[in-house]
Amino acid sequence: MKKIIAPIIIIVTAIAGMAWWQLSVPKIQTPKTLEPVTVRLKWVHQSQFAGMYVADQKGFYADAGIKVRLLPFDSKDYPINDVVSGRSQFGIAGADEILLARAEGEPVKAIAVIYQDSPVVAYALTSSHIVKPVDFIGKKVGFQKGGNTEFVIRGLLDYIGVKDTQYTGVDVGFDPSDLISGKVDVSVGYITNEPISAEEQGYQVNIINPANYGINLYADTLFTTEDMIAKNPDLVKRFTQATLKGWNYALLNVDEAVNDTLKYPDVNNKELNFAHQKKLLEKSIPLIQPTKSMKVGQMTVDAWTKTDWFVKNFYQTKGKSSVNDAYTLEFLQP
Repeated sequence: MKKIIAPIIIIVTAIAGMAWWQLSVPKIQTPKTLEPVTVRLKWVHQSQFAGMYVADQKGFYADAGIKVRLLPFDSKDYPINDVVSGRSQFGIAGADEILLARAEGEPVKAIAVIYQDSPVVAYALTSSHIVKPVDFIGKKVGFQKGGNTEFVIRGLLDYIGVKDTQYTGVDVGFDPSDLISGKVDVSVGYITNEPISAEEQGYQVNIINPANYGINLYADTLFTTEDMIAKNPDLVKRFTQATLKGWNYALLNVDEAVNDTLKYPDVNNKELNFAHQKKLLEKSIPLIQPTKSMKVGQMTVDAWTKTDWFVKNFYQTKGKSSVNDAYTLEFLQP
């Protein structure tokens, strides 16, 4: 009897050992095939797009089955052209640019708005005593030629009754050097960027914000094509939700978000400055989420209608398409 029991004990022990080994050793997971997605940004890598870098670095895109490629702005390949051509599946552009493109027959559609309030402002050195748009009369005004900063500020001046014959427009770059040197009396840019650069160089500036005069357009808008929405709505949903998850995380974890941003070098392959990028993101937070009750990415009929009014009045578009066709809310709900 003892001779029979011993082998049984050995077998039971072996089976128990195998069971324990199977429980204690992690199961090898079959790698998930990630769907490649390319996104064309509206500017160079900086914390203006921090939420997307976070979504990439923290694995939110991967969790959604996406392998993302974030491409910086290219003056030879604007986001709308890049997406319409199919070279990129998604892009970032101003809401006014979306409406203009649709007026020209381009089948683009907004799926979320990142900057609820526009960052576009004019700014002047405090020593100039330029504090409101009417002060631009008789002055040299610097414009970043062809960008939406130029159109918004020119539109603001026209809206309050200052005609383009009453000031001199001058082409400037995307930094405050022409203002500091005296080439222009007032310049334009993003409140999250150029004015900060001026202050970092020791110059105090006055901000002239179009929002204070009734001009406040949706800014950075996440968009794709109608064809993408019709043929692959699941991908659009997964991408939108992962992006918004990244932005929600970024707003609550600024330092982490900036560190993730620093992993993407600027256009000259130079390392970004942490302090500057942090200021940029901190200035962006109230524009991305103006109130705590407002969800990141949220869009409203009223805001789109106001943007459409500005575009039709200042750009004088023929309105070939309805503003209601320019955006969809279907991908904003989890």
